[in-house]
Amino acid sequence: MTVNHKVGLKSYLSGFFALYILSLTCMLIYFYGGYEVKQWQPNQLIISTTVSNLELVVYAKNKNDSEIDFNKPLLPKLLNGQLSVDLLKNEIRNFRIYFGKTNTVSRIHSVRLVSNLDSLNLNMNLFTQKRILLKSKTNEGLEFVPSENAYLELKRDWINALEFRTIIIIILLMGLILSGILLYLSNQFIKDFIHLDIKSKIVSLFPIAIFLPHPWYNFVFIFSFLVVVKDFQFSRFIKHRQGLLLILYFFIFLVVDVFFSETFNVAIIETFLPLFFLPFYAASVPRFNHFRLLPFATLLFCLFFYSSSIIDCIVFHNLNYLSFDLFTKYIHPVYFSYLLFFNLLYIELCKQNLEGIFWFRFIFLIALLFCGSKLVLLLLFGFYLIYGFKKNWKIFLSVAVIMILSLFVFNPTKIRFAQLLHNQSFSILKESPVQNPQDVRLNSLTLRLIIWQECFHVFKSTHSYMFGFGLDEHADSYLRNRLELRGLKRGLTKYDPHNQYITTYYKTGLIGLLVLLGICFYGLKTALKQHHKLIIYCYFFFIIVMLAESVLQRVVGIYFFASLILLLPLSIDHQMEFQLKKDIKN
Repeated sequence: MTVNHKVGLKSYLSGFFALYILSLTCMLIYFYGGYEVKQWQPNQLIISTTVSNLELVVYAKNKNDSEIDFNKPLLPKLLNGQLSVDLLKNEIRNFRIYFGKTNTVSRIHSVRLVSNLDSLNLNMNLFTQKRILLKSKTNEGLEFVPSENAYLELKRDWINALEFRTIIIIILLMGLILSGILLYLSNQFIKDFIHLDIKSKIVSLFPIAIFLPHPWYNFVFIFSFLVVVKDFQFSRFIKHRQGLLLILYFFIFLVVDVFFSETFNVAIIETFLPLFFLPFYAASVPRFNHFRLLPFATLLFCLFFYSSSIIDCIVFHNLNYLSFDLFTKYIHPVYFSYLLFFNLLYIELCKQNLEGIFWFRFIFLIALLFCGSKLVLLLLFGFYLIYGFKKNWKIFLSVAVIMILSLFVFNPTKIRFAQLLHNQSFSILKESPVQNPQDVRLNSLTLRLIIWQECFHVFKSTHSYMFGFGLDEHADSYLRNRLELRGLKRGLTKYDPHNQYITTYYKTGLIGLLVLLGICFYGLKTALKQHHKLIIYCYFFFIIVMLAESVLQRVVGIYFFASLILLLPLSIDHQMEFQLKKDIKN
């Protein structure tokens, strides 16, 4: 064996070992963060509290359930001045304690698990607290004022010793598989990253950070902005019409919030702040391909979601953990499907020579199916139909076969598409009020359509047509009350319209809606004029998905949409200039 071969093999093994340690670390952090080993199974829950047994109820997560079972409430009994809850005979993973809404201070002195052999006092730090106004807290108990639907839930689910050993073995094996995949698919991206200067490396991390947990995307954006702000070019800022329209959109929301809402909604203005700062950021960053590392980062997200969901599936013996929000964990599955869709566009249109492109395509496509966004899947099918007709039919056929088979094999996705094909569901749109709030015809699509109907029915004055109903709780409650009169049960009346155009029109009137349409269609017109295929597809994509999702009501949606329309033209212009220089040189 030559010296070069020995060095190459040593480098390969070192890289594999480093990736194996990294993979194990990530999976173990997830495992120990979500699960706790219990040597015995409790059969009774004892709660020492000032809350009466009539104002408290317990729900359990059973051994094979993917979520808390709300169909079987566990009612407490008063026993020796404490509340006693008999836990289900079958093994449970977790439990949730609900409190009735009161205006008085309540106290929990202790929460204790009891079995035939042992008992255990639970530390209050082990619980997640929701809708609870905390007054004081100790390890043993807490003092609080519960609001509506206030509850305590254990942060980690229980597993037994045998399950623990099984999962550790699975993690060790998955680490080998993940390391091999990463080692094979990472070479080109590592080289690209190494060749960037320090400033470009920092800037290239921002599109990736958008899909990190809150508040990491804000930290990365602020740090990246501080690095490049000294290079701000006013001429670029003024010439970029899309950036100016985004700022105008932000100020319309600010003006409506200040002058046309009954109370000032600070939270929504904070959510929209990236629309103001991102145009300044885009006028400061260097011209290079800002999204060159995004496919590899998305691959890392996918592999983490795959491995963590496999752990969950093995623990619970439940494939639901490979679907929707249980699959994407901290990211909303619809928004993650947007990222996957963009990456598939990107590798097909800009990275045809990417090493291992088949595996990128396959991993992203399966993840997209697990996310379960019906509209995104249909749009992807349409893209590959066009792409296959013009470029490569084999790619279209392989993608089509995988998608169609998934509709028959993967039950969660099959159920979601079955709702679209059930024509009788639309008959509920004619009912006013809805006769049965539990009606099976009330699915994600018909519920959206009912909310859209009520949104348009509330407009009765010139003022509301022009400036909407505002951004505060009063505007939301007005629509919510109409939905309750329509016959929807209380839990559904907080449902967002899931349509960016209707949401904008309802909150800010025609002025906000016209600016939003200007952002979308002016950008599309510019992209068509310049023949930028990737940008054209992206605009068509967002114009359509905004019909089914309020994309700009979440920070991740704002960051992703604004970053694409501001930074993608810079990336493509740079790529075209680089290719032109390369052709001239040759």
